[in-house]
Amino acid sequence: MWRNYLKIALRNLAKDKLFSAINLFGLSIGLAACLTIFVYVRQEANYDRFHSKSERIYRVSRSFIDPEGLSETVELGAVAPPFAPLLKAEISGIEQTIRFLEYDNVAMQREDLVFLESDLFFTEENLFNIFDIKVKEGNPKTALREPFSVMLSEEMAKKYFPQGNYQNQEILLFSNKIPFRITGVYESLPANSHMHPRFLFSFSSLNDERMYGKERLQTNWFNNAFYTYLLLNPNVEPETISSRFDAFLDKHLAAFADSPKPKFKPHEETQLHLQALNDIHLDSHTASELEENGSRSRVWMFALIALFILGIAGANYMNLSTAKAATRAREIGVRKVSGANRGLIIRQFLGESVFLAAIATFIGLVLTNLGGLKLLSLMSGKNYTLNGIWHWQDLLLLLGFPVLIGVLAGLYPAFFLSAFRPVEVLKGNRMAKLANTGGAKVANLLRKSLVVGQFAMSAGLIIATLVVFKQLRFIQNKELGYDRDYVVTLPMFTRLEEKFPAMREEFLRQPGVINAGRSSQIPTERLLNSYGQARVGSSKEPVGKGLQFVTMDFDFVSTLGIPLLAGRTFTREHPSDSTQAYLLNETAAINLGWKNPKEAVGQQITYNNRPGEVIGVMKDFHFESLHENILPLIFFPDFGGGYSSISVKLDGDNLPQSLAGLESAWKKVAPDLPFSYNFLDANYNRLYAAELSQGRLFTVFALLAILVACLGLFGLAAFTTQQRVKEIGIRKVLGASVSGITALLAKDFIKLVLIAIVVASPVAWYLMKQWLEDFAYRIEIQWWMFVLAGVLAVGIAFLTISFQSIKAALANPVKSLKSE
Repeated sequence: MWRNYLKIALRNLAKDKLFSAINLFGLSIGLAACLTIFVYVRQEANYDRFHSKSERIYRVSRSFIDPEGLSETVELGAVAPPFAPLLKAEISGIEQTIRFLEYDNVAMQREDLVFLESDLFFTEENLFNIFDIKVKEGNPKTALREPFSVMLSEEMAKKYFPQGNYQNQEILLFSNKIPFRITGVYESLPANSHMHPRFLFSFSSLNDERMYGKERLQTNWFNNAFYTYLLLNPNVEPETISSRFDAFLDKHLAAFADSPKPKFKPHEETQLHLQALNDIHLDSHTASELEENGSRSRVWMFALIALFILGIAGANYMNLSTAKAATRAREIGVRKVSGANRGLIIRQFLGESVFLAAIATFIGLVLTNLGGLKLLSLMSGKNYTLNGIWHWQDLLLLLGFPVLIGVLAGLYPAFFLSAFRPVEVLKGNRMAKLANTGGAKVANLLRKSLVVGQFAMSAGLIIATLVVFKQLRFIQNKELGYDRDYVVTLPMFTRLEEKFPAMREEFLRQPGVINAGRSSQIPTERLLNSYGQARVGSSKEPVGKGLQFVTMDFDFVSTLGIPLLAGRTFTREHPSDSTQAYLLNETAAINLGWKNPKEAVGQQITYNNRPGEVIGVMKDFHFESLHENILPLIFFPDFGGGYSSISVKLDGDNLPQSLAGLESAWKKVAPDLPFSYNFLDANYNRLYAAELSQGRLFTVFALLAILVACLGLFGLAAFTTQQRVKEIGIRKVLGASVSGITALLAKDFIKLVLIAIVVASPVAWYLMKQWLEDFAYRIEIQWWMFVLAGVLAVGIAFLTISFQSIKAALANPVKSLKSE
């Protein structure tokens, strides 16, 4: 029986190759796009879940609140070092705690090899009891126990010891020449981890004064740079732990209050929070994340796109299946006359539909593996494979899809057509009889609804793509208030402090170098908790909201071309600028009460107990990304080692020659320090890498959605044309023109597309308005975007339909009228 059904299914596929190809190709493309997005969504949603205890691991974050409202609330993903041991000792329900201290841009040395490295982590010896990190070499129980021991990731082990002889070897922290003994090698953490340490140093090393100065981990409550994680006991709710945080803070921070009777309790000025490990990647956006996190809204958006594409593909399949089923009425009649009952016919049609959907699913898997994931990896910069989705739940969904879509598509022919009596479908004019039945009218309404749904989703994706690219164009062309073109940034090592004047002179001698300056941070970097309060004149009360500070030398402003609205910048001609001068941005001047920038110049202020004169006001510029509002900023020099970056302005005429000159100058002045550089505009582009990737993916998936929708529309147009071939012949004999016949056949479909655009526009407007809320500086959604999307959708639909319509209108009417 089933063998016979299979033969009939294959014969029907071969009999009408066009419809079969459209059905298979459309569903395969739609499923491939959906699977590709599913892999992306699965990886984003499963960050850090590879740790067996991930459900019990929480990170402690800390927020700083100004009860008087003078400063904005700042949340950090790290806390001070004493918190971890005291939390474990005083709050029941905490099984273990662990701390990490991260360092970036650190010179590491092995013999004559010196590299500038990032992602160096100091951590405690119980690391492997909490996190699942596979140790390839060494004993995980003792590897991080002794001071000055270090474990290397596999990547770093191969880099520093290509021959593999790293056991009992040493590696130096270059800044202070401290040797660390290598005690093991571990497997690099997978891509879906919120941190990727390349080196793991023993935490006990920090107790040595050479590492951490004279500060003590047990008493330093002000260095909020320690990422602290708690492993809760089984069945302990995080709310139970966090409910005791306020009392804990009041107990331990009371000694640091401004007076014996403080105005505010410690927990009113700083608070602790618990962040579930599994939620950090998508939900945590503190001012000190270990890596750039994802976005839950972005994941939901792509999941919605996947459903759109799958819905369009499924609608196509059901549309063409129900449309084509009516042509098999005579086959049903013959089968019934031959003795087939209704149940057998239902099973046959459902089986054929599921069989075709299964073939499309297999093709979709192949397309996903060969093309979809490669494209996704290329556009996102991450590696995506099918390996991570082979769980039983995924397999169940994958196997269930062809059954579901096949059953839905086969319901009409299976139940509606199988109900006809043989005499009604075997005698003449059977299509007219079928067309006038209630079931056929319902099927026709269903097809129209599916077409509207398909193009509503397609039009929505077109609108979304237009908005995304308009916002990205706005970001790329936005006037930032400084010149980021041809600016090279280099790390400023502490050991360079005394040598920098000589190095700057060497830089300026190189071809193409215009200027060079230093700063504690550079534009495109997140401003990290550098808050302070200012007092104007002799006032003892702080004015305005807290100001963020950035230190810069005499040449930084001119190097980046930041314009001044009033006054002057720091100069060597005024020695007092080094210790008693300030620059403000425009927002800071307004924040401190001056309506006009000129009013601020010459005013005396005290910032963090440092008195000085405001010598100039800079025009507002975007230090952080356009996701953030421009903050009030105050600038002053710091020649005590407070600079972390060097910025060098090039003319851009011959970049390779200029970069070679910079390297030559660097090696001449500091031959023992590694030379490493970045371009400021590249840093800026990295701020929006996720949005740029999102824009490219939007375009690809929107095009796929439109392609699949057009395939279905093409198939329906071909089917409708075949059904009206005699009508077209009669109209041509009576004098109808080609354009008239084309318009006649196209108008019904164009009406449906227009309805789809009306349906899609308000939904797309709402969703994209929500997306734009993530940007402090953004475009306005304009009416022409909807008009353009509508014109594109109608134009694409008309071109799709007109091919079949013109072909039918040009056909010889004699052939269509004499055929029965």
